[in-house]
Amino acid sequence: MAKKAAPQSVKACSCPYCEAEIVDRRLPYCQACHVEIVRCNTCLTVIPKGKDSCPSCGRKVKKTK
Repeated sequence: MAKKAAPQSVKACSCPYCEAEIVDRRLPYCQACHVEIVRCNTCLTVIPKGKDSCPSCGRKVKKTK
């Protein structure tokens, strides 16, 4: 009998502004508070407010106007 692969767990993602769970990660904003979510260009981790680098990979985030 073949072993079934364990399902991969998906890391929960929450808005750094209102702490609500981000349901659809493809959208560039939080569905609860409608604030634009900034993601790292390298690893796509959500960048917490007030930070200028990614907490996951350390890459600097370019500020946009």
